[in-house]
Amino acid sequence: MRQPENILLVRFSSMGDVLLTTPLIRALRSRLPEARIDYFTKPAFASVLKGNPHLNRVIELPGSGSFAQLRRSVADMKREGKYDLALDLHRNPRSWYVMRSGLAAKASRSRKNRFKRLLLIHVGINLYGSDPAPMAVRYFTALSGIFDPPIGPDAAGAEIFLDDDDRVEASGALGDVGQYVVVAPSARWPTKRWLPERFAAVGDILADRLDAHVVLLGAAEDRELAGSVARLSSCAALNLAGKLSIRGAAAVIEKARAFVGNDTGLMHVAGALGTPGAVVFGPTTRHLGFFPYKSPVKVVENNGLECRPCTKQGQKKCQKKHFRCMEEVCVDSVVDAVIEAINLNS
Repeated sequence: MRQPENILLVRFSSMGDVLLTTPLIRALRSRLPEARIDYFTKPAFASVLKGNPHLNRVIELPGSGSFAQLRRSVADMKREGKYDLALDLHRNPRSWYVMRSGLAAKASRSRKNRFKRLLLIHVGINLYGSDPAPMAVRYFTALSGIFDPPIGPDAAGAEIFLDDDDRVEASGALGDVGQYVVVAPSARWPTKRWLPERFAAVGDILADRLDAHVVLLGAAEDRELAGSVARLSSCAALNLAGKLSIRGAAAVIEKARAFVGNDTGLMHVAGALGTPGAVVFGPTTRHLGFFPYKSPVKVVENNGLECRPCTKQGQKKCQKKHFRCMEEVCVDSVVDAVIEAINLNS
């Protein structure tokens, strides 16, 4: 095909997944400096793309994202003119509809390696090899056979572009807190949450060793969990869970000495902002693609378990009824990983 002049990227969720598409956005812009590059996503995650200089426009799927709303959005985009190329970075029914709608002259989809994933999780057979490609790199498979020479990832990781309003929101919430570390103890799925008393212990140790305060982050539904971590802490911890926008929380992370959390979107925000730290991985592993990508955030995990990975995204409870993947990760190993990350990035 001729060099595309109008490109649409489609990824509807979630925060971390959208952030991991930013290396591909940057690579496309580098190859096609004059092209129009638009991104179609849900409103909840459009904010992480706000201000991205490599995009011309972020198009939001309105409302709840029903198929009726999706059809209307696609029809509206068609009236504005078709795209030369649409890239499906999600591979779900809604993104499939966009690709099949005739909105673009050519449509291409990234590969998810579903068969490999199913074999690994349910049978324990690893076809990924010892060095599986990160998800940010797998997204580039959507470009296979389209560009000559091929477009590949550069040396940088994910990115998010904050502005003065975001930093004002963060500073208003922080008040007169001086130096601090961020602790984000929650995750969407319970099996991806390390133990709250251990997050509290890590926060106490880091507060002492770094002469810092502890700031707790999370969504509104995480406020109770963050509050429990605060109550278990010996130091005074500021609970900002549910009090900030995504970008406001990102601006808090931007100025932190370190970040500590689980396998969540905020982990990728910390990496995109260059904030060092450590995260605990339990039921998921590197093979699934969502480890920190070219990031100063280190992973702490229990590598001695044959039952990992047991899921692609987490579960409500451990199916083996032992939860060893999280319970056997000790406080000292997380503290050591954070200090190592800080030293490597100082």
